[in-house]
Amino acid sequence: MARPQKATVDYFPHFVDHGKTMFIIETLWGNDGYAFWFKLLELLGNTSGHAYDCNKPDSWAFLLAKTRLSEDTVTEILNKLAELEAIDSELWSQKVIWSQNFVNGLEPVYKKRKVEMPVRPSFRCPKPSDADVSGAETPQSKVEKSKAKENPPSPPTKSQPFRSQKQRDQFDEFWHRYPRKKSKGQAERAWAKLNPDEQLHEAILDGLERAKTSADWVKDSGAFIPYPATWLNARGWEDEHRPARGSPPGSNREKEIALIKTLYLS
Repeated sequence: MARPQKATVDYFPHFVDHGKTMFIIETLWGNDGYAFWFKLLELLGNTSGHAYDCNKPDSWAFLLAKTRLSEDTVTEILNKLAELEAIDSELWSQKVIWSQNFVNGLEPVYKKRKVEMPVRPSFRCPKPSDADVSGAETPQSKVEKSKAKENPPSPPTKSQPFRSQKQRDQFDEFWHRYPRKKSKGQAERAWAKLNPDEQLHEAILDGLERAKTSADWVKDSGAFIPYPATWLNARGWEDEHRPARGSPPGSNREKEIALIKTLYLS
């Protein structure tokens, strides 16, 4: 019997020059950021197929335990890595960690094994099953089924993730108000995943208006406003914000500004 080929690695290159990603992460989070990045790469290397699914509670708990950081800090760092394209931002919006550059660096290992390299995973929304429906049918449920047959909702797709016109209208209002209009497709999928009701919709818009007048968002002409999908996935509307004036020194955003000046003015 042929020996099965594994889809993990025992080591990966640790280069001396780490580039701008490590410089930014270490500037914002110090040694915690440095250690997090390499512990994450170790975890990806030891995961079959090198895609780490954080939707599984035990997998997410293990990542927190391995990195010895709080849930909020881990989420912030991963959001920043997605913005820097160090990890796949679309997959991270689905809570899956994938680094194409990391996998590309493993090409010699898989060539030596004479097997194909792992490829970026893709996800599709599962169709509802009849097995999910249980219990006796009531007159009210019969009426609801009849209405659903007359006006069936459009199935979500990658290019059209919304399940109803109301959901699209809500997103359009959010998009119109959001000051940084980048990666609209990812933002649409993030909104569809949230599927906000009226109360949550209002909370998101209220939180957005508070963020737009915050110190973090108005400095440097909004250079550090996160992408809409990143903001939605991080539940940014729940954040507390400093006013635009009198911001205390030493915050992460202050460090980001100094960092960008170092990168582009030196």
